[in-house]
Amino acid sequence: MSIISDADVDSYHDNGYLVVPGLVNPEEVEVLREDATRVCRGEYPHEALRPSDPGESDHEAMARYLCIHQPHKISPVLLETGVKHAGMAAVLSRLIGPDVKCMQS
Repeated sequence: MSIISDADVDSYHDNGYLVVPGLVNPEEVEVLREDATRVCRGEYPHEALRPSDPGESDHEAMARYLCIHQPHKISPVLLETGVKHAGMAAVLSRLIGPDVKCMQS
């Protein structure tokens, strides 16, 4: 049984995006949010990510970045919970084919 319907696939191809309610549970979303904050705070060593100042809020740390390309390469949490998520892989396989290559996370 597929996570998404034929109508969902058609909607994706017509509109360029698809929202799949419940694909990621609230606990997984919280893990991803917390780790994204760690990435933006520079807690994973990388030359392009400076450590945040001690008094800087999470919001301020995250606001420094518009995007971070391929954070799964420095964060094992984002790799496992994001890129290797079985539900996301199933949806992507259905939308774009079985040979899904991660170009962005």
